[in-house]
Amino acid sequence: MPISAPTERKTMSSYDEDLPERRKRGAFDIMSEIIANIPPDGIRKTQLAYRSLLDYRVFERYLEIMLKDGLVTYDDKTGKIYATEQGRRFHEQWKALKEIVKKTKIQVK
Repeated sequence: MPISAPTERKTMSSYDEDLPERRKRGAFDIMSEIIANIPPDGIRKTQLAYRSLLDYRVFERYLEIMLKDGLVTYDDKTGKIYATEQGRRFHEQWKALKEIVKKTKIQVK
């Protein structure tokens, strides 16, 4: 039986962005990625944790912070999470700041 080459798995995470040195994601990176993975029609918690490449318990802690800060909302009726306008702004501003840092070649650890 021939062995096929593994297929490349596409993820929505920026975890591998800086290969080969594979850096850990900071809290703002994680929150930004969570928001980036929320479609306009919302998403269930488990799906969002999976897309964001987070352990569910870790995801729950970030979700609690993001709900408290108004970056996301949770609809009890549908069981879906939605990004707020404030959350989308946070994501765009964080992405822009990371680009500035990358262009100026400032080393952030």
